[in-house]
Amino acid sequence: GQDYTHTDHVVFDQQIRAMRQWMTDRGQQQKPLVVTEYGVVYSHRVVKGNETIDFGNADTVHNFMLWNFDYFLDTKDCTLGLQADECRLVQRWLWFSLDHAYTDSSGKVQGYFNVHTSLYDSATRKIFPAGEKFRDYVLEKFEQLSNVWVD
Repeated sequence: GQDYTHTDHVVFDQQIRAMRQWMTDRGQQQKPLVVTEYGVVYSHRVVKGNETIDFGNADTVHNFMLWNFDYFLDTKDCTLGLQADECRLVQRWLWFSLDHAYTDSSGKVQGYFNVHTSLYDSATRKIFPAGEKFRDYVLEKFEQLSNVWVD
């Protein structure tokens, strides 16, 4: 079967902490950690025990995205995190993707690997629901986001 662990909260936290531990072990704890190009690219269904995870479902993708934003903003550990950033584990993150369409040889959009993960439709120049949720999150958390680490 196909994997689901990229959206498992426990696994995600373990991976971030493992990276921070690796940095700490090498004397790099006081450097920022930037997580780039993470998200839910595919739209398959996976059975996990008695539960079916549907990555083609907008709520599944959007809830994961918003959970991640909170995780990155709120998760702190002074034994691993950047002290100049209130011990946050992650200083910057970039959701994948702004517009992840696949095109034919003429450049015409043929579809999306997972339309629920893209923020924007470059063909119509309209914001997707994920983009609306991204925007709303930033507006709601603007003050907290503006007070995080800046180099």
